[in-house]
Amino acid sequence: MPGSALREYVFRLLERAVEPGGRLIVGSYGSRSRHEPPLEIAALLEDYGLVPMGRATGGDPRTVFAWVDR
Repeated sequence: MPGSALREYVFRLLERAVEPGGRLIVGSYGSRSRHEPPLEIAALLEDYGLVPMGRATGGDPRTVFAWVDR
């Protein structure tokens, strides 16, 4: 879902689902069977003009997370 749809979704979640002072955690899962890496979530959030407050990876690393505060 990268592109404008993801951007709109992130901003809609920040506005409607995250309380002021709250945090939105965004994750991406790659595929081991298809040899696809996860999306670079922190970089996407930065491209949207947001400042990731942190990031984490898991797996080998097939999962990537970043979070932004509202």
